Formats: sequence, C-alpha cells, structure tokens
Amino acid sequence: MFLRGFAQIVCVLVLSSSAQAQYKFDVKTALEEKQDLHNIKMGLIQAIKESSWASVADVGEDYSLWLSDLRRVHKMDSLYVVVKIEVRTKAMFTRGKLVHGRDVGIRYHWEKSTVHEQDRPEGKEISPQVAQNLKKLMGLSAGLEFVPAGNLLNITPEKASEAVAAMKSITQDNPSLVEVMEALMIGDQALQVVKNMIKTK
Repeated sequence: MFLRGFAQIVCVLVLSSSAQAQYKFDVKTALEEKQDLHNIKMGLIQAIKESSWASVADVGEDYSLWLSDLRRVHKMDSLYVVVKIEVRTKAMFTRGKLVHGRDVGIRYHWEKSTVHEQDRPEGKEISPQVAQNLKKLMGLSAGLEFVPAGNLLNITPEKASEAVAAMKSITQDNPSLVEVMEALMIGDQALQVVKNMIKTK
C-alpha cells in the first residue's frame, strides 16, 4: 500500500516537472536587418515572456531564433506583413545549424488601420484608451495560420506599455500603434510556428 502511494506521488512529481519544462531561446537578427526587424523582434520576445513553455536567454539557450527577410505586400484592401523565422542551434559567433525555417505573418485591413498610423503613445505608460485602440487594431488583423493568443487580444495597458518601451530602445521614438500591433501579432504567430517546429523536429 505504501509503495503504491509512493509511486503515485513520484508519478505526479514527474508529470508536474515535465509540464513546467521550458525551452530557452535567444532571439536574433542579422546586423544589416537589425533596424528593420527591431520592433518585430521585441514583439516575439514579448510573446515568449507571456508564454508558459518558453523563456528568453542570452546565454545557455536551447535554440537561437533568427528573424529575417521582412516583406510587405498590398493585396486588395489588405496589407500582408511576412518575415522568415528560423530555429537554429545555439549561435554565439555564427548563425548556428538550421533546424527548421519558414515564413510567418499577418494581414490586416489597410485603410481602416491608417486612422491610427500617426498615433504614437506618449510617455512611459499607455492609457486605457490607447490600449483599447490597440485592441481595435488587432481586431482588424489576422494571423496567416493561427488564431492569436487570447491574452494578446485582451492586452492590458501595462503589457502594452512594456512592449512600447522595448520597441523604443533602439529608435528612441515611440512606435505608432500600427507598428506595435504588427510587432505583437507577428511575434505571437512566430512563437506558435516555433512551437510546431520543435514538436516535429
């Protein structure tokens, strides 16, 4: 009886630890694309931080994630924004060995989104109204493959402020709400693609 109970406890502990197991990622871009992809890189990092199965690491990572080849294409009343995401082995001075790579992106209604194209959140904290406008923008967009994560579509002013601060770190200018939406949505889609890549590795 004691042994059976002990075995059940061990089983629960093993399952619990495996459920909390995380992959560590170092998110990278090539130097020549660093400026163009900065916001999207920050969007992917934000998605990783919000996930329950992944974390960001500059050292000791399991994989490096490389973003490249940003493209914007108008089709009818939609704008398609696409990047290439690659899962690679650890990369200190090289790009690492390619594990899997593919395109990922979003589309959104161009004309309706231009209303917020010049909106740039001021200060360190985003107001509830600006966060609401960001949610409306996200409602105009869709992932090319996956439904966006629920916590993203219900983003709080605090999380939005955190994302804007990260995106501002290189340019020193607050990004527009459209740029914030693109970065967060593509980051979310990219992480979902990465999860599938790792599963099928």
